[in-house]
Amino acid sequence: MAVTVAVVLSERGAGLAERLGLEALPLEGLESRFRAGEPIVAVMAAGIAVRRLAPLLADKREEPPVVAVAEDGSAVVPLLGGHRGANRLARRIARTLGVRAAVTTASDVLFGVALDDPPPGWTLANPETAKPVMAALIAGEPVRLEVEAGDAGWLAPLPWSEEGRLAVRVTDRSLSPGRDELILHPPSLILGVGLERGAPAELLSDHVSRTLVSEGRARASLAA
Repeated sequence: MAVTVAVVLSERGAGLAERLGLEALPLEGLESRFRAGEPIVAVMAAGIAVRRLAPLLADKREEPPVVAVAEDGSAVVPLLGGHRGANRLARRIARTLGVRAAVTTASDVLFGVALDDPPPGWTLANPETAKPVMAALIAGEPVRLEVEAGDAGWLAPLPWSEEGRLAVRVTDRSLSPGRDELILHPPSLILGVGLERGAPAELLSDHVSRTLVSEGRARASLAA
């Protein structure tokens, strides 16, 4: 996640932004950055950011991550989009400042992992299923893990079972998810293509699409 600026209230906040390697923007830029879907580092009291952004909240699946940082660098709190990058961003900032991020999302607190916040390159085929599967894991219900492709080591902290109605499948195949199945596509496919010089881009795109369909592979698993 590329973050280059911080929204600040004061000169003290601007100094902290500089310490984090971020350009300082005035408070007036907070709402416009949120509307644009850009990740926000708000160097101010959490309540100020919450009150200004509250009227803009509509769909957490589409909203950018927001992290509040105390002006003295003593606290880092992911406010919005914890599983859309805010938790990771908060931890990164906290490491720089030598403090601990105040992450409160249940899955992160219990396991340090969230199914709806996979590592870069990973894609959820049916993200709407992540929440009920994660809720089942938190509640101690049995959930199976089926790994067909890729390195799924980041999922190891979760309490998997050999049996269970719910399942998480890690695959680079193009599949229609079952009702009780969450499909994760890892970045496990490397594509090599040979074309004549000057071949149009649309020809390449069509060829790639046809090849993936014929092989039954998911475009989301293309790593390179």
